[in-house]
Amino acid sequence: MKNYYASKTGRRKGRAMGKPQRKTHRSRKSVTIHPDSRMGPKGCPPPRGQPQITGYKHLYLANLFSHASKPDKKDRILRVRVHGSTRRLVKALQNHPDAKISNFTISQKGGYWYVAVMVKSAQRQPSLTRRQKQADTLGIDIGIHNYLSLSDGSTVIQLPPLLQRNIKRSKNLRKKLARSQKGSNRRRKLIATIKRVDHELKLQRDGFVHQITAELARNYALIGIEDLNVKGMTRSARGTVDAPGTNVRAKSSLNRRMLEGIPGEFRRQLEYKTKRTGAALEVIDRFYPSSKTCSRCGWKNENLSLSNRQFTCLECGLSLGRDHNAALNIEAEAERKHLKDTKSPKPSHD
Repeated sequence: MKNYYASKTGRRKGRAMGKPQRKTHRSRKSVTIHPDSRMGPKGCPPPRGQPQITGYKHLYLANLFSHASKPDKKDRILRVRVHGSTRRLVKALQNHPDAKISNFTISQKGGYWYVAVMVKSAQRQPSLTRRQKQADTLGIDIGIHNYLSLSDGSTVIQLPPLLQRNIKRSKNLRKKLARSQKGSNRRRKLIATIKRVDHELKLQRDGFVHQITAELARNYALIGIEDLNVKGMTRSARGTVDAPGTNVRAKSSLNRRMLEGIPGEFRRQLEYKTKRTGAALEVIDRFYPSSKTCSRCGWKNENLSLSNRQFTCLECGLSLGRDHNAALNIEAEAERKHLKDTKSPKPSHD
């Protein structure tokens, strides 16, 4: 409620928040626990202890079920066996003595249980590696025909086939759900299957984006991407009753293909990972004509349509793929913008 009212009054930055919704038994099951918070009536029970991590397979949640009415169970500890290894978390806590566990969230997604541990630590200034300095700058064009086109021309990254197969499977399950009878056992089983498939699809998509963004942030000193207006690009073409839209089905398919690559999540991960590795991320203005401008001489083709996948310059004769040309322009604009930002004079305090 605090964030909602702060958003309504303008004290909270970003997009306006919607009204808080009540939780139901069908909504996401999660609870966030702060180690320093107290349970039960004010001042009666002891505070919850911080989660203890011993070894790489178990997590101990101290005083999780303590209550003032049951003094004999104040020191009750929940021992949880984790599926993956906590080695990275343990090493991070050991290497950073000032690190402190802020809270942990227990949630259920797709039939699986998760514990997310939030750790606060002092920020350290990273330095560029030799590989980053040698690779220098990279421009990235995010598209639909090609998921990622890199300015070096060596790589065009596509969504993995397994991800595309699971997207089709989720679509077919939803068709079966539309034909099922409400309240039936078959419908209930279908809903559980859809939740599991969608959760696995989300894990595969997030893992794929994590691998790419981590590789890019480790290997380049400067990365340029476009400031895509994803919400505007994926707006429905249905129109209104008075002014109905055209090609609604084709636009809907285009929107789905655009959102399958989660471009907003790709940018979010690049933003925080470049800060960790010391790289710089330059976001190019969304109105910059990267696809219509020649990357060699700067000539602009105003009549270039989306169906043209090849860019041909009528001035210098350059001919190359549309996405590759856009990535080269993004790289050049990122270098220009970064040079301007680093050489801008500091404001005087006279």
